[in-house]
Formats: sequence, C-alpha cells, structure tokens
Amino acid sequence: MQINQMYRTLLIVDDEEFVHDLLKRQLKDEGYNILAACSGEVALELVKAHQIGVIVSDQSMPGMDGITFLNKVRDIDEETVFIMLTGNGAPETVITAVNQLQIFSYIMKPWSAPVMQTTIANAFTYHETRSIYEKTLKRMVHQNEQLKKEMMRLTECNDTLETELKKLQEIKS
Repeated sequence: MQINQMYRTLLIVDDEEFVHDLLKRQLKDEGYNILAACSGEVALELVKAHQIGVIVSDQSMPGMDGITFLNKVRDIDEETVFIMLTGNGAPETVITAVNQLQIFSYIMKPWSAPVMQTTIANAFTYHETRSIYEKTLKRMVHQNEQLKKEMMRLTECNDTLETELKKLQEIKS
C-alpha cells in the first residue's frame, strides 16, 4: 500500500517568530503546508481548523507551555505527531514529554537543519503509516463483522436444510 502524503500540514508553535522564519526557510523545498503560531492558544485554534500531521512545539512559552499545549491537542486530534523543541533539556521535562505525550522526537535548540528536516520527514512518514494502519484495521474489523453475519445466516440455512432433510428421511421411512 502506497503512502499518499496526506495531512502534510506542519504546525510550528514557538513564541519567537524568528524560529518560524528559520524553519520555513529550512523546509521551503519539502512540500509541506506550514502554519505557525506564537502561542499555544492560537495554535489550538489552528489545530481545530486544519488537519495537522506534525507539530513542532517549543516547550518553554509564556502562558501555555509545550506539554500543556500538546496535552490539549491530544484531546482534539490523537493522531497528530509531536516534535518537542526546547532550549532547556531538563530531564524531567523530557521524561514527561516522552511518557505522557508519546512524542516522536525531542530536539534541542539550536538544531541542525539536516537533522530537523529528516526528523520532520520521518514524523510525517510515521503519521501516514499509522493512519493507513488504522484505516486498514477498521476495514478489517468491519469485514470481520460482515463475515460473522454471513456465517450466522449460512448456519441458519444449514440448520433449515438439515431439518428438511430429516423430515424427508422420516417420510421415506
């Protein structure tokens, strides 16, 4: 099954606009639809309005930190893939992000452009593969339910035929 590059929308959430500009420049040839927000509140509105595949979010932002923001995103769209971006690599923050949010990657500022590009590309591939898996699983569950119904119908037909056969055998005897 081929991955069709659905949901190639990337959301960048960082209170520093130069981060948006830098990432947009670094990713301009990648073919993503790039959205940006300077706060978690604005970003949540974008998540509600668009199908976002990957979010790159800063951890340390005024008002709503990255972990709080990403937790709220999970309530809206549990399939979005998260990349946490931070200048502060405190171990407890990393542990919380990985354990609670199941983030795809944790990247320290300043980042390497090739590492960021590869990480985002891999995050989209992961998102798309998981989405195909979920759709395939749902289709298989539906087909299994249909097969069960058909099996019940065939069993009923078989029971009816066996009853009729017994009646014929009794008449014959």
